[in-house]
Amino acid sequence: MPTSFALTTCARYLIASAKTKQQLLTWDPEKFDWYDYWMNIHMPGLKKWVLPTLEEDMRAQPKRVYTYRDLLEMFETTTKRHETRVAMRIERDGHKEQYTYADLRELATRAAAFFASQGIKNGRPRNAVQSQRARVGHDLLRRC
Repeated sequence: MPTSFALTTCARYLIASAKTKQQLLTWDPEKFDWYDYWMNIHMPGLKKWVLPTLEEDMRAQPKRVYTYRDLLEMFETTTKRHETRVAMRIERDGHKEQYTYADLRELATRAAAFFASQGIKNGRPRNAVQSQRARVGHDLLRRC
């Protein structure tokens, strides 16, 4: 009992190809016995070659976890890997805003440049709550 299995693609190819190429193709897809193929060739092949190792292949593999050197490396990697995804949505003064990870990286870079211009350097811990500069930084972030 012949069935139609992607015959439109095959038929289009046969019609488009030259007569010499048609003679090289020794089977007629419209007369092909797909039931026989699936039951007597494809399924036995799956049982012999695929199914015995399927469970082993699909078993959960232990994940390798990368340990970032520091928070900055993790931030840079994440914002580059997901730069077009939405990182956060904010409703401010009745307006909804959204920021991508690329936007966050840009804003963080601006904030870092501002803090560096104010004399705050890497490796020098600061208590941002008690610092006068914290208010300036907070105002800067609100404007960004």
